[in-house]
Amino acid sequence: LFRSGARAERQAVDEAWTDALATARRALAIDPEDVGARIVVGGVDYLRDDTRGYEAERDRVLATNPRAWEFFHGVAELCVKEHRYDEANALEEEALKREPKSWVALAAIGSNWLRLGDDAKGLQALREAWKRDPYNVRTYNLLQLFEDVIPKQYLLVEGTPFRFRVSKREEPVLLHYVKPFVAREYAELVKRYKFTPAGPLTIELYANPEHYAVRTVGLPGLEALGVTFGKVVTGMSPAGGRFNWGLMLWHEVAHIFSIQMSRARVPRWFTEGLSEYETQRLDPTWTRRTHAELAHALAEGKLLSVGDLNLGFTRARDVSHMVVTYHQAAEEVMFLVRRFGFDVVPKALKLFAAGKETAEVIPAITGMSVKAYDAAFLADLRPRLKAYENNFYVRASDFSDVEALRDEIAAHPNDERAKGLMAMALLKAQQGDAAQKLIEKAVEHPTSPEVLLAAGEIFVARKERAMAKKMFSGLIAEKHDGYDARLWLGKIAVDEGDVAEAKKQLALAKAFDPDSAEPYALLARALLKTDPDAAVAELEAAAKLEVMDSSIPKTLVEIYAKDKRWADVVR
Repeated sequence: LFRSGARAERQAVDEAWTDALATARRALAIDPEDVGARIVVGGVDYLRDDTRGYEAERDRVLATNPRAWEFFHGVAELCVKEHRYDEANALEEEALKREPKSWVALAAIGSNWLRLGDDAKGLQALREAWKRDPYNVRTYNLLQLFEDVIPKQYLLVEGTPFRFRVSKREEPVLLHYVKPFVAREYAELVKRYKFTPAGPLTIELYANPEHYAVRTVGLPGLEALGVTFGKVVTGMSPAGGRFNWGLMLWHEVAHIFSIQMSRARVPRWFTEGLSEYETQRLDPTWTRRTHAELAHALAEGKLLSVGDLNLGFTRARDVSHMVVTYHQAAEEVMFLVRRFGFDVVPKALKLFAAGKETAEVIPAITGMSVKAYDAAFLADLRPRLKAYENNFYVRASDFSDVEALRDEIAAHPNDERAKGLMAMALLKAQQGDAAQKLIEKAVEHPTSPEVLLAAGEIFVARKERAMAKKMFSGLIAEKHDGYDARLWLGKIAVDEGDVAEAKKQLALAKAFDPDSAEPYALLARALLKTDPDAAVAELEAAAKLEVMDSSIPKTLVEIYAKDKRWADVVR
């Protein structure tokens, strides 16, 4: 019963509505009074705008327990995951009617008002909830942030269409750039989407990562650089990390349009893909540089059907596994626009607003079945990923799931690939000795390229370059040539001052992965003293490929300033 209930809830979060209903009903066949399963059935009906179904489920629950506030709170929580905060609060109010002491519901109301941009109502509800339940960590964190931190360190600058909450220290310079930037995007999107979002719209940029995380999710620690709630965008300020703040803001503001136009019913794959499309439309360099990851997934047959693409977000084991889904979503939307024109985008958003799902929307905007559309998409994608064929490389996601690798090695002690990947994970965790011990026997007679690669990386870490070169050259000799082998040989050549060899190996690395900035940055390092003009050209190429790393343009600015090339400094 517990497993069925948990699975049903997970399927509802995945927007796998039919599966969620089937699983929940299996749980109800065991226990007709299981509230968790009733929440899923009622929640799915509510989210699909099946008013009659939702009301029947609600009445069924209340007939058994007239004070079943948990039902309303549970459905509201599902609404929150879909950005439907107004509806969530209406449900939480119903929960309070059934049980006036449901302080969890009251705290949720406060959080939702903050997500909607109404600080006064949000704080009023949170203060009352805290008086009654002084053990809710999120309530405590939010109150401390809004009552103690924000008044001292941040200010709210009113404006139209956006108001801004920014650090008092940063406000003079930050808003000088941010205000016209987002105003330009807003005007462009209003015109192209023929839609004006409801306000007030708020952009909040936090100088401290913990302030941003608490404001966004109520707890410290959040990997995302920005989040959009529909009317409110929260994000890190440029001072809070080395990232492209313009890309982040343009991406998040685009979410406002897709969320509001669809009445918060847009599936995640479409809203993420659309925001990626908008950033690339603004600046072609603002694109995902993970074609290698995408090509790997394509070769392994792991790309999802567009009808199942949301699962790539909700079921990813970690951020590195989500990378492929983000990139596929971007490619899906860009393919739709290239093949069918931009007009399909607002049309799709209106269909989602009407309660249609991906399986219905794709045929409506393309005239193709989902199966035919998937085939057309892959046919379009394959030639654009041709550079990654016959290319051995290891992705971060190959060894990010350490527990899975540990289990694989325990079950199959002779699995050299798993050992090689595990060794790379150990190296990343600064456990070089453990990595070496894991593969030292396999290195004598390797049957897996991952072992050779891991061994080479271990020797590099130990500054045993001759042995490292032997391992990487062995990869090539064993017909596992590719980006990894050539990049490492290029790195070693740079460290040894062999510029000619560095040029040769890094040129091959560039060909194997046209997305990667690292070969360009490495070659620039090798050339800076002997051929500064060539080094600058390499850095310029690297800056266009790696738009999230501020160190590359910073280096260029310093070089250009020294030479008084002021136009290049500004650029």
